[in-house]
Amino acid sequence: MAARAFKTGIKHRDRALKLEARAAAASSDKARAKLTAKARKSFNKAVTKQGEALKLDPQNYQAANELGYALRKTGDYRKAIGAYNYALDINPDFHQATEYRAEAHLALGMYEKTQRAYMKLFREEPGLAEQLMTSIDSWHQANSENLSADAQAFANWVEERKRLAEVTRDLSSNNSRTW
Repeated sequence: MAARAFKTGIKHRDRALKLEARAAAASSDKARAKLTAKARKSFNKAVTKQGEALKLDPQNYQAANELGYALRKTGDYRKAIGAYNYALDINPDFHQATEYRAEAHLALGMYEKTQRAYMKLFREEPGLAEQLMTSIDSWHQANSENLSADAQAFANWVEERKRLAEVTRDLSSNNSRTW
């Protein structure tokens, strides 16, 4: 039963993601709004199904992570963080939950927590650190006009991290050529 609820939740999530992509490509505001509303309904169904999966199997950290993802996509960032924390309590090495939780922290303006998550991922799971940085870049582009002092300090840190990553890549490629 838990596995069935989990899989059904995944199907609702996948449907919602497809609807979001269609909404982004929609040519009219009316079509975009309609598709966005449908995506939100699918994410809400995913929340319900992942909640069921967790009730049936409280140790299912993947269901907790997916619950957090669906909650985040509906804009319920605080509950999403709670779900990610639960997933990480069960499996502290489940880095995807760390990345997703950082995105929720970012949306709530919790920049220090976002930074700590990035640094942890940078050390332990560089691919997810890149994914988080992509989300941070998107946030920065969308919010660059009206940044608070804290947000501006965070944006400066992001630019510094990107420069360091570029230098590291350059050094790595130069070292690999000399060996």
